[in-house]
Amino acid sequence: MKKDIMDKKINYILKKLIEIRHVSLHVDDENITKLYGKYLKLLVQIENIAPLKELLHGNCYFYALGLPIPSEFRYKYSALTTFDFQVNVGDISGYQSLFTALNPVTTIYYYQNLLDALNSDLDFLKIKQYASDINDTPKHEGFKIAIFSDNDRKRGDYHFARQTKNGVWLQKFGYYNGIIKTDNILDYMDDYNKKQDTNYEYVKTLELVKPVIYRK
Repeated sequence: MKKDIMDKKINYILKKLIEIRHVSLHVDDENITKLYGKYLKLLVQIENIAPLKELLHGNCYFYALGLPIPSEFRYKYSALTTFDFQVNVGDISGYQSLFTALNPVTTIYYYQNLLDALNSDLDFLKIKQYASDINDTPKHEGFKIAIFSDNDRKRGDYHFARQTKNGVWLQKFGYYNGIIKTDNILDYMDDYNKKQDTNYEYVKTLELVKPVIYRK
């Protein structure tokens, strides 16, 4: 896809976002989230460092994947619903809505369901994934993420961290906290579990490669 065509598609999505006028939380949630997913599907094709302030508005998952939440989406959602625009694993691909409809009692954040939701998002964004290890170096010119799951919680929970090129792991907890750096993510999460009385267990490490087409 040529750069000018991609830019036009992104601008069209932002135009459609502005045009949303519904006041129903459910309708706005679906429409805005769907547009956001389409926006990210285009954005991942552009090699561009997202502003830190945009990355800080997402949770650990969106920070680890480097998926920003631009102000246009946050302000529009807040204006229509009075809530913050918070998205989770499986939202941008529509997997979570389908899963919840078919499994009203089972939480999507338990271990296997979490991985299915992650795979759905990665497939939707056309991000390639490769099996890796905590101590491996990237072999496909991508970046590594570590995945953790806490199945002891009532709804389950997850945590993601991202490794930089110099081997440092970066992570954030929740939507409103800052970035935490550590050289050993496994030791850090063990200490975190003891201090916070949580039970995040290491699931796996993946190397991710975004489908970059052009560079800004």
